[in-house]
Amino acid sequence: MNIIIYGYTSITFKPLLDRISSLNYIENIFYIGTDEHLALNKHNFRVFDWKQIRDCNYPEITAFPPLDQDIISKFQECECTCMKMLDRLENYSSYYNDMSYEKRKNIYLQHLRFWYSLIHKFNINIYKFHINIHKFHINIHKFHINIHKFHINYLHSYQIF
Repeated sequence: MNIIIYGYTSITFKPLLDRISSLNYIENIFYIGTDEHLALNKHNFRVFDWKQIRDCNYPEITAFPPLDQDIISKFQECECTCMKMLDRLENYSSYYNDMSYEKRKNIYLQHLRFWYSLIHKFNINIYKFHINIHKFHINIHKFHINIHKFHINYLHSYQIF
């Protein structure tokens, strides 16, 4: 079993993350958190800082093959959603200010390449999200369900104070 976990960045979730990482039946965990969670990195627990991946700073993207045109065209709806999201990022990061359409499209393709390849290579079974996920991610996951015919569980929760 392989899992992607997104959110749970509060220190109160550390015991949960430790417990999940100790489960013997989970082969690989890909956790999207903050730079404060990098200490959790170990053999089967890979941490990504959301600020780094937002700007396409994926450590091993060159290890994944480029996507072919057939795959890219199957994500056309997803591309439109992502391009709209990139427009909004100007408010969050100066990296996106005055960015050309071509540059935004390249960013979209880098995100697609990384996540498509990761999901495909590791046969992700579970997505665990603490926050609302974007339509972009949902489209990628639906594509994998329809094309690759494997079962995916979505687990979504909210913290109650």
